[in-house]
Order: sequence, then structure tokens, then C-alpha cells
Amino acid sequence: MLQMGETAFGQSSFATHCIAPARNAIKVADDVPIELLGPFGCGFQTGAGTVLNALQVQEGEDVLVMGAGPAGLAAVMAAKIARAGTIAVLDREPARVALARELGATHEVVVNERRVTGGPSAGFDYCIDTTGNLALVSAAIGALSNRGQCALIAAYPPGARLEVDASFLMSGGRVVRGVVEGSFDQVGFIPRLIEYWRAGVFPVEKLISFYPFEQIKQAIADSEAGRAVKAVIRF
Repeated sequence: MLQMGETAFGQSSFATHCIAPARNAIKVADDVPIELLGPFGCGFQTGAGTVLNALQVQEGEDVLVMGAGPAGLAAVMAAKIARAGTIAVLDREPARVALARELGATHEVVVNERRVTGGPSAGFDYCIDTTGNLALVSAAIGALSNRGQCALIAAYPPGARLEVDASFLMSGGRVVRGVVEGSFDQVGFIPRLIEYWRAGVFPVEKLISFYPFEQIKQAIADSEAGRAVKAVIRF
């Protein structure tokens, strides 16, 4: 548990004030609700940045998002902004799949016997893993089209090993890559995401559940149980 005043990954703090490097402080307009902006510094920018910056998804390309949490749903919204073709989502919680559909997902996929079913016959141009489940990652790699890319953006345990068919990767020119924080320039990208929010195409308020600080334990429990997609503490 963080102590009061400590920061989480240099992005947030359970305190009313904190000291941060100038390059980590992004100026935003006064009329933007500050309580919506906290998650922009981590999950939202990671998911959206992976689609728009790291992978640079183009109109009509097919995307698989594994995990409908904050980063995954941000990726779904960004894929819709990019005018992707198939936007498929995989999650074990029906409510989160339904929310992903509301936000722009076009299909739900499942994994049976380590095979992804429910996607395009030619495979996905991109898959994005937010689950940290390496068996699912292996299945998603197997569902890539020629020259497809798999982006790893979850928190994977140290020493974890990914099982990949090297011949399958090489013969199709496929790529597996790690992406940190969406490979973004935060000075320009977070204001860009705010403009998407203003335009109504990045409605992050649908992902957020607010809690007073006194209910922080409930917020953690709801997050772990999947009842809250993104819990935000308000003082």
C-alpha cells in the first residue's frame, strides 16, 4: 500500500499536492473536469496511444483487443477514432463486453483450445494484449494476418516466457512488440485525447466510478472484482 504522498508509477498520488518534474506536468484548460483527467496519465493514454501512435492503425484495418479494462476500452475507442474495420474484444465479464460494444467494438471473440474464434478469416492486422495472460497472447499471435503485429501492454510477471511459433512469425512477417505508455509524446498527446473527449468520441466518463477517499478500500475491492472499470478517488 502506498503511503500518503508517495506516487504510483510517477503518475498519481494519494495526496492533495505533489512535486513533479516539469515535463510530467501537462497544462490543460480550466473547463476540463479534473476528476476525469487522472486516468489519462496511465491507462487511457496507454490504450489509445498504442492504437494511434505505436501501431498507427489505419482505416479498414482489423484490431483485436484482449481485456476490456481501462487500457483495453481506451484502445477500442481509439480504434473507432482511427476508423478500423473489425474491432474485436475479448473479456470474461459480459458487462465489460457490452460496454466495449457501446464504445465501438464490432465483434466479440473467444479462445477455444488456444485458438481465437470470431475474428476475420484472414486474421487480425493488430492484436493488443492488456490481460497479462500469456496463453491468450499466444492464441492472439496465432490469429495475426501476414505482417500483423501484437502489442504487449499489460504488466507481465518478471521471468514469464511467451510460447511462439518462430516459423509462423517469420513466414508471415509478423511482429510481437512491447509498448510502454502508448509510445506517446505526452505534451501533445494528452491534449489531443482531451479534444477527442470534447468531441464525444472518447467518452471516458463511461469507464470511471468515483469514490470519496474514505471509501478507498471499497474502490480497490470493486476494481479487483471487476465491478469498477476505473476507480477514481476524490478528496
